Amino acid sequence: MIYNNNPVRAMLHSTTALTDPRCFMPQALPILITAAATTAAGVIGGTVALTFAAIATSFAISAALGFALSALAPKPAGAVADQGYQVNNVGAKNPHAIIYGRAVVGGPNFYNETTTGNTYLHRLIALAAHECDAIETVYFNDEALTLDVNGNVTAPTKWAGYARIKTHLGDQTTADSDLVSESEGDWTSSHKALGICYIYARLRFSRDAFPNGIPVITAKVRGKKVLDPRTSTTAWTDNAALIARDYITADYGLAATGTNDTAYSAAATVCDESVALAAGGTESRYTINGAFSLKSTPRQILKSMHDAMAGYPVYGQGQWKSVVGEYTAATKTLDENDLRSGLSVVPRHPRASNFNGVTGTFRGEESEWKETSYPP
Repeated sequence: MIYNNNPVRAMLHSTTALTDPRCFMPQALPILITAAATTAAGVIGGTVALTFAAIATSFAISAALGFALSALAPKPAGAVADQGYQVNNVGAKNPHAIIYGRAVVGGPNFYNETTTGNTYLHRLIALAAHECDAIETVYFNDEALTLDVNGNVTAPTKWAGYARIKTHLGDQTTADSDLVSESEGDWTSSHKALGICYIYARLRFSRDAFPNGIPVITAKVRGKKVLDPRTSTTAWTDNAALIARDYITADYGLAATGTNDTAYSAAATVCDESVALAAGGTESRYTINGAFSLKSTPRQILKSMHDAMAGYPVYGQGQWKSVVGEYTAATKTLDENDLRSGLSVVPRHPRASNFNGVTGTFRGEESEWKETSYPP
């Protein structure tokens, strides 16, 4: 995708690229490998398939070993989690954004056009590079908008009559008809943004409505639909095990074809268990609600997903599975007769190992989706 440096008008230079869901952001490594193998297949035939299979197997084994070693290694301090796009930006090479569960996200501006003598600004914002289940709420500068049936903003009243919002979930097969008719020939019926979940915002010029310029546009999104091997249905969920399985099999993830779905079914059931809350009510034991971009490595992404369910991924006998944190009954009892030597007793922890507080941050509905420190 080529962008114009002019912040008011970013012209798209290839209508053909716009019919490709990859046109806005580059794909992950497994897709590049597949493309290379496909291109070369006509020359070296079966050798390519064998080489690609060897690469995939080697990657899976290396990844599994990497997770095992990282579990034993010290944890680096100060790492910043990848939370996807929280604001709007413009760039020529923006990584794909992926949304699982529910999250409030921003996204890159991939098209800007002014029409009717600069009266209207037409702006398209990519939220995710896949189909999403729903866009629940749109925000201007963190203020929730109320829309009528045509997408016109009716509240807050300061923007009533000055903004119109249309949403596309990534399952669209045609271009936005309003933008095609109102664009001055730049956005045509060939511009479909296939596979891209995006917002189309039309803003009418007003110093009173927008005294500080164009607002930051974000949205609360119900993210990708995933397959549940327990029911063989694909639907939205925030179940941590099912989301990890989806990433492992996705073309932007590991593109794995071997998964132990018996193990994933059991893990998903554990994630769905109801846990009583101190304040009353219940919630599912393990969920994932958030976004990330593909600038992160598969290892980083998988680690974050499995941290959310107190578990770890396992690759063995050609299949992936996720082990989740749960109690399992002992299958054998060991006593001192099983030891090779005598016992040693440590009466207390070293002072350096002691701690008296736990701190951290979270984002969710409780904090209006802003990163907030929880009570120590």
